[in-house]
Amino acid sequence: MPASEVALAYKQLWMVERAFREMKCTLKLRPMYHWTESRIRGHIMV
Repeated sequence: MPASEVALAYKQLWMVERAFREMKCTLKLRPMYHWTESRIRGHIMV
């Protein structure tokens, strides 16, 4: 994998992590340890 692709993938990862952090702060979510979509939705709805 060329260095340019690695750099791009890392930048995209950082952008996704930042978006999740902002979303969790906005929704005031605590850490969750759920793996299924239904459990995650249930956690957020509570």
